[in-house]
Amino acid sequence: MIEITISSKTVSSRDGLFSLIKKCLPLPDYCGDNLDALHDCLTDMRKDFRIKIYKDKKLIDALGDPLIDGLCAMLTDTAEENPHCKLKIKNRRRFIMSDKKNTPKEMQPSDLEKVSGGGIRPFDNVDLLPRFECDQCDMFFLDEKDLSGQICPNCHKGKLVRCNTGMSER
Repeated sequence: MIEITISSKTVSSRDGLFSLIKKCLPLPDYCGDNLDALHDCLTDMRKDFRIKIYKDKKLIDALGDPLIDGLCAMLTDTAEENPHCKLKIKNRRRFIMSDKKNTPKEMQPSDLEKVSGGGIRPFDNVDLLPRFECDQCDMFFLDEKDLSGQICPNCHKGKLVRCNTGMSER
């Protein structure tokens, strides 16, 4: 099986993205440097291949949100249409924001930058993370770093105050 890893370590530009894919996969010479052409060629491939995408801030900065979102959507469609295609998309950075009803949702990297300068590492056990509530709106945030006193990225008015640890103690 042919494997391709698309990450900030392997791609730094739009041209680099298409070059990497064309270098690793046996695509026809006429395959263009756009998502539609790539989709057509990947859908027709009869060799097994796996594409792993590690979305992180550097990759998004290098390629831009529209290209990353389009690439992920196109590859998802390709994997559904072509049984030879396996796809794995991982977000390298997670930050959980929630309302006080304990309904977590992922924040976007741009929101993350506003809160903590982008230093959040992925985490799995939210029950162990410190909890910071906004003193103006109904949102709280879970983070490894101390967010006390930071401006709330939700309402942009309130300040974050440290509370009990994690979601389970609420």
